[in-house]
Amino acid sequence: MFIHYASKLHLKDGKRVIQYVKDTSDFGVKFTKSKEFKLFGFFDNDWRGSTDNMRSNSDYCFTFEFSVFS
Repeated sequence: MFIHYASKLHLKDGKRVIQYVKDTSDFGVKFTKSKEFKLFGFFDNDWRGSTDNMRSNSDYCFTFEFSVFS
């Protein structure tokens, strides 16, 4: 919706997001050597989250050892 009614505030916030991504692009996930491979995945699905169009909302998270990568 904001794409049709964008304001200077939206442009300012967009620039902040781009600057954040630029400043943190060299950050990464550090993996260490381990004898055991522990990969965990979590998934959540919510059919009641959107009462306007009744579409499902879903989230997921994957971890490898102690690092979240997705």
